[in-house]
Amino acid sequence: MSATQFKVEVGSETDVVDDVNTTCQKNPGHEGFIPFTDLSMEHLPEEWRIDKVLEFIKYRAKLVVRLVIIRPDQTKWYGTGYVSKFDGQYVISTNNHVIRNDKEAKRCLIEFNYDSEDRSNVIQCEGTGLLETSELLDKTLISFLPIPRMIQELDLVEDSLFMPDVMAVNQNGTQERSNALTMPYKVNDCPLLAIPHCFDLNKLTDITIPFFDGTRSELASNFIKFQPIPEILMAVNPAGEYLAPTATVRMLDDNNQIRTATGTVEKISDQICICLPKPLTEQEAKKCQIQFADGSISTGIGVYFKNTTLFTANIKGLDMDFKHMLNTGGFEALKLATTPFWMVPFKPPPKDVIDHLNLQDELSAHCPIKTVVIVGHPHGWRKMVTFGRDLGINLDLTGGEYRCSVSYTGKTCPGSSGSPVLYLRSFRCYIHHGGQRAGEYGTEIVETSNVNKAWWWKQYLTTLFLKR
Repeated sequence: MSATQFKVEVGSETDVVDDVNTTCQKNPGHEGFIPFTDLSMEHLPEEWRIDKVLEFIKYRAKLVVRLVIIRPDQTKWYGTGYVSKFDGQYVISTNNHVIRNDKEAKRCLIEFNYDSEDRSNVIQCEGTGLLETSELLDKTLISFLPIPRMIQELDLVEDSLFMPDVMAVNQNGTQERSNALTMPYKVNDCPLLAIPHCFDLNKLTDITIPFFDGTRSELASNFIKFQPIPEILMAVNPAGEYLAPTATVRMLDDNNQIRTATGTVEKISDQICICLPKPLTEQEAKKCQIQFADGSISTGIGVYFKNTTLFTANIKGLDMDFKHMLNTGGFEALKLATTPFWMVPFKPPPKDVIDHLNLQDELSAHCPIKTVVIVGHPHGWRKMVTFGRDLGINLDLTGGEYRCSVSYTGKTCPGSSGSPVLYLRSFRCYIHHGGQRAGEYGTEIVETSNVNKAWWWKQYLTTLFLKR
């Protein structure tokens, strides 16, 4: 299924219809559209009938707004927006095809709490300017005023907290910066950040992650470099395995108490390292003493970073179906899935990041259940909720490069463009782009007759992984 088959879903004045209207071409009768004010536990799929899940959906739904854009010809267009907080500022996120420029941003009426037909709780705000837009990413951020008190009281977590930069010093003494590839994830109960492989961590020093909340984290690794290399490690068996493959490592814990761990000897490229069960920072590694089977003692001199791939990383909370991606993306998908990058632990993690990852962990048993929730203003109506399932991640050739998108079956209509798409298995949010009416998707039967798409926004271009 190509990207050109998906129709964007900004609504015109002629699309504003009754919610039982049968003339809608995509969803005649609108079965399955649940008014937000009616949403209850019984509407959730049985596997997701958990208090925290319902709370999560309702919390996110409060951030959904109806957008009314007055174009230069005085026609009105309808879309959906989503409030977030970025760099300390409240912003509305939507699609570029909904709001294209500063003039349209300033001619945008924003309606909070349009949850009932009588509009009794509606709060109206106005767009005040364009902050960022990209036709390629189909992304727009606008500022608005006034900021409703109910939004200020929600204590929104900073979006920028989840997409930090990584800072380092290269061999010439010059500072370098790299964008993270993804939001933080967990592997083996450890928070990690993905970093492009071209940002060679083993040739950089003073590597830190300055998070927006003031937390300054250091990268860590399970692989410890040490000196001297004892003679016992010079001997290997015919299979190339070390005759003394383990060592006892003494280190200081967070309370400056000595603890010990058993490490295994590994050779990565030309670097001999000790692999530990838990990662250490550069400074922690330098405080280690390593004792080998022959009694010789070496000292830690730093950490070494080992790359990984999407196939081998064992990342929790990643919305990727590799089998589907390879079936639909072919060679480029295989290249993306097998291209190396860094997946690196960091210490200490910001509290809000840990809270999010812990929520994923708490509901990890439900991760195989691919439920998505869409909250928006289809046809310019009051706020509606629909449920569907994930159809997988795709690679689409757009603007000369491959981009990642997610597909799903939750029902949408004109006016749904810009709606948040909540993936319950990861508690992550995507922004709805468009869709089509279809009974099949590849070899799958689509029970809702809706096949829809959302673009990823930040870690989303394959050029971040691939040198083209």
